[in-house]
Amino acid sequence: MGKMESYKEVLVYLFDGFLKMGSEVKIREYLASNSNLPGPRGNLELAFAFAEVAEDFSTRNVRRIWELALALTNVSVNEAPVNDPREFLPFCGAVALGAIASVHAELFRQAFPLLKKLANDSRWRTREGVAMGLQKLIAKRGQNVLAELDSWVARNEWLAMRAVAAGVAEPALLKHEQIAKGALALHEKIFSHVLAAGERKTDEFRTLR
Repeated sequence: MGKMESYKEVLVYLFDGFLKMGSEVKIREYLASNSNLPGPRGNLELAFAFAEVAEDFSTRNVRRIWELALALTNVSVNEAPVNDPREFLPFCGAVALGAIASVHAELFRQAFPLLKKLANDSRWRTREGVAMGLQKLIAKRGQNVLAELDSWVARNEWLAMRAVAAGVAEPALLKHEQIAKGALALHEKIFSHVLAAGERKTDEFRTLR
């Protein structure tokens, strides 16, 4: 059994307990204790396993699984600063938001303002989680997602644009011609804002660059 399958096996057990008992404590503890933080690389395999299990369980109780993902994204920088094991929680929550919204039409539009807010988080891992959440959305809702992201490409919205640039630049997604064309159009719009920028010394601009 590979790492992903091992993680998913444990998570399925924990999600079952969450739906029965209503407490997310064990899920939080499992994610944080297996986060690989502090360290240079968070546990991506666990984050992806979490998003997949959340997506699967959302077909059983979408409201509670959605609220679980939201609760994880609400873990603040004061509670979980950079490289703290608990920083892994909002990262996982962001990826899961995209995964859940990709299979529930009623949550599709709700996901974008939530993810855009997270795209401006001061923690780089949370911002990376947003890009991965967008990739989950694009994988299943393609052109509809790119159309929504067009509004993120706006003057001085550097971190939102960074999320778009990273989100659409996933090789597996770019195998589809229409997605690739849409992604290129978004990148071109981002570059036009970069070239027209007057103030280039802010942290947000440097992050996008």
